Amino acid sequence: MGLRYFKLFDLLQRRGMKKGELVEKAGLSWPTMAKLSKGEVVTTEIITKVCSALNCQPGDIMEYIHDAEGNIVVKVPPDILNLDTDALKVKAE
Repeated sequence: MGLRYFKLFDLLQRRGMKKGELVEKAGLSWPTMAKLSKGEVVTTEIITKVCSALNCQPGDIMEYIHDAEGNIVVKVPPDILNLDTDALKVKAE
């Protein structure tokens, strides 16, 4: 599963804020907002921009979720590290 941004969209709804307003206020692109909506990988720079725009902490907008087998899953594009992503799986304790 990895990181999920359900908390971000819940926070936006509670504040009566639309995605477009966050895009403008945080200086995000629409493709980046789509990545957040799909739970895809984004940089810490994006997380920083969102937190700054919403005056919140990273834990307020995202959460870590284990996969069904209890593995810690981190989705990293393989070309970034030149590694097989299966090699990055670690058993949760």
